[in-house]
Amino acid sequence: MDKSITDVKGNIASLLQIARDKLKSGDFEKAKIEIDKAFSIDFNEKLVINGLKFVNFWIERKMRFQTVEGHYERGCYLFRQWKAFVTFSGKFDITDDELTIYAIKYWVFNQALYHFNQLLENGADDLEILAKIGLCYKNLGDYCHALEYLETVMKSKTEDAEIMAEVADCYAFINEVKASKIFFREAFFIDPQSIDIHSLESLLIKKLIGRVKSLGFDDKLLNEWIPIYGVLYGVFNVKRELKVLELGKLKQAISTLEHQFEEGVENREITIPRLLNRYFWLIDYYISTNDSKDRIEDVLRKINKINPSVYELYSN
Repeated sequence: MDKSITDVKGNIASLLQIARDKLKSGDFEKAKIEIDKAFSIDFNEKLVINGLKFVNFWIERKMRFQTVEGHYERGCYLFRQWKAFVTFSGKFDITDDELTIYAIKYWVFNQALYHFNQLLENGADDLEILAKIGLCYKNLGDYCHALEYLETVMKSKTEDAEIMAEVADCYAFINEVKASKIFFREAFFIDPQSIDIHSLESLLIKKLIGRVKSLGFDDKLLNEWIPIYGVLYGVFNVKRELKVLELGKLKQAISTLEHQFEEGVENREITIPRLLNRYFWLIDYYISTNDSKDRIEDVLRKINKINPSVYELYSN
């Protein structure tokens, strides 16, 4: 590579690193000065262009943040703005922007953690605060601390699919794959729509989400089909045996969904994957209890009836 080109790239990299250090401390204005310097060297460099877009986004948000009063309100504001930023940055090719994005993330969630911890120190130890603290730690990459808080919440909110999915994500990061798969499968069974898949970052689930998304499902249906293809692709392959009460609820849910399917009610496109998912769980139960093959074959016929392509993938 030509030495002059090497020097230019080196100068840009140095300026961007200085900018990232400023971003981590929340000094977005000074970060912008460094990125502007890089822009003057090469205005076609993608990292520089995206850096300007990102820093401008947060300069405006930080100005608003400084007007927000109250620890809870400030922490929640940062959570909302991070979610908005994920949507905003997703519009661009951010393949090589991990360092810049993490620098911003570091400031956002350290700030949020400070405010939620202040509430905790002042005696506000309700489940929502504990969940927020856990999510702060998760976003900062401290998965063990995150699990301490998120599992405390999950013990009290056993049907909270969103918290359960975050717990599963943490387990994937610490290489507890079996636990991760169990909790992901459970979460997407309980309530797929409540799970924010954009907050899930482990390779285990991101690869599955990407494969399902490539099949063409829109945002409304994507979450519903993730557990189906999680089973078909062998990702959700760690099963647990249902309790008697859970089996009764499962059969009741299947009966209700079958009626909705036969009646052709509104949102049938959502009814189909929900019904398929419950059929999978019922077959797992029959297999685990060595039930008759006739019952399993009966469920397989029902799967074939509502979606032959899923039947082919599942039965082969």
